[in-house]
Amino acid sequence: MKKYIRQMIFLVLILCTGCIEEPKPESLSPLVTLQKASNVTRTSAVLSGKISIQGSGKVDIACFRYGTTAQTEHMVPTDDTEGETSVLLNELSPNTLYYFRLEASNGYQTVVSACDSFRTAPNTSPALSKITELGHTPMSVLLSCKIENDGGSPIKNAGFTFRTINENNATETIAKIDSEGYFSARLSSLSPLTEYQIYAFAENETGRTYTDVFPFITDNALFCKDAGMLNQLIGDEERYSYTSIRIVAPLNGTDILLLRDMAGTDAHGTASPGKLQVMELKDAKIVSGGMAYNNGHYTQNDTVSVSMFAALPALRKLQLPNSVKVIEANAFSESSNLIQLSLPDELKEVAPSVHCLALEDVFISDINPYYHTEDGLLYNKSGETLIWYPRGKQTEELALSPTLKAIDAYALEGYLVKSLIIPSSVEKIGVYAFANSQLESIIIPDKVLRIERGTFQNSSQLKEITLGKSVEYLSAYCFDGTSLTDLYLKCDLPPYATELSFAGIDNVYNTCTLHVPQSSKSWYLNHPLWGHFKRIVTF
Repeated sequence: MKKYIRQMIFLVLILCTGCIEEPKPESLSPLVTLQKASNVTRTSAVLSGKISIQGSGKVDIACFRYGTTAQTEHMVPTDDTEGETSVLLNELSPNTLYYFRLEASNGYQTVVSACDSFRTAPNTSPALSKITELGHTPMSVLLSCKIENDGGSPIKNAGFTFRTINENNATETIAKIDSEGYFSARLSSLSPLTEYQIYAFAENETGRTYTDVFPFITDNALFCKDAGMLNQLIGDEERYSYTSIRIVAPLNGTDILLLRDMAGTDAHGTASPGKLQVMELKDAKIVSGGMAYNNGHYTQNDTVSVSMFAALPALRKLQLPNSVKVIEANAFSESSNLIQLSLPDELKEVAPSVHCLALEDVFISDINPYYHTEDGLLYNKSGETLIWYPRGKQTEELALSPTLKAIDAYALEGYLVKSLIIPSSVEKIGVYAFANSQLESIIIPDKVLRIERGTFQNSSQLKEITLGKSVEYLSAYCFDGTSLTDLYLKCDLPPYATELSFAGIDNVYNTCTLHVPQSSKSWYLNHPLWGHFKRIVTF
């Protein structure tokens, strides 16, 4: 009986326990789903997945893990802790197998997806743009190309190959690559009236890429192999018939003598019947040797020497040899009809020529690393120094480069424009910079410290000059030959000057009004030199 009672009690307990509902966990673990890697390149890939919340659960932290082994040693956190999520991997290694997985945690449990993998793309040979022609002459062509993609590894070399359509072997020219991936080269020593096939190439450790063929045909030119031979090519009967000439040859003093004769001045410096107006010498080369020209001057290698193209009345346009490195002062002086001058691609040093009264335009190619031209004016490469203003340039007003810091000696000598805007960035002005100009007034910027010798000399129409706040020194003869009636000094302290600073202006202390700052008037009135001015007024 007792045994029966115990069994009944046990059954009742089992039934009661079975009726009690088992409690559900408050924080359910999330579900994570991994997707295939996408947008895989040599060095990057996008990892994607999905995080699903269960019940009232949440995700505190989510990340992708990746690496070159199944341990996925690198971690990248995601911004999304629910729904679709993705990250971009960069700086991956080309042609490498990577493993990855998605991981999410609610603070109590961490759920990790299955592992998947992808392989980055391998390196390739470079990708190039089409060839662009920058210019050509009868014996050369200047070309440019751009490396659009380096293929994933450094470029070993780049350049151009060329051959005639009848040749099997090509000539290769290596070019320098700039910071933007462009490379350019001048292919020289081409044959006249010949068809060439030209290719650009670039090479990395994977291989070499060539562009499509660039066909090119050379033009006519006057060509000779050795210097001093122009007399043999151009007979006396035709010497004075040329109005335009293209030359591809080394030129020594003997050749220069002939060209001068053809352009209107013979070996004795007197007028000749020559009427040569245009000289295209881009592919010529100036070499030492030969006879003296123009009062005992001799040629030097890659140099346009003093008076080489001076006093040639017929000459109107001149392209100098690209190989020229130096142009000396007054190489073109008194060539009164020269209107256009093209400077060499390889030019390193240049000095202006005076009395080129008709010169309107000076030009230099953008590939020159030392100089550039803007509106026909020659600047250094940065645009901070004005080297040469063509004296024949006609314009009502001229605004100089906004990056200008210095105006070189003689740079605006003979300036015909009456109004000049000098940017506030200018700090230095060289000797005789505005001599013989047609300026009527001028404002010198505040950063200029010195007014050098002859700065405004013989600018006879110049009546009003304003000097900036920093001027400290006025050299001798800086105002010589002007018609100065009003001199504005913005500097608080009187700058250094002597009687010679005003030499060449009759009765300047009586005819010129000195304008000074209100707070500085007493300094000027009591100064041993500036106090000589009869009219000192303030502004």
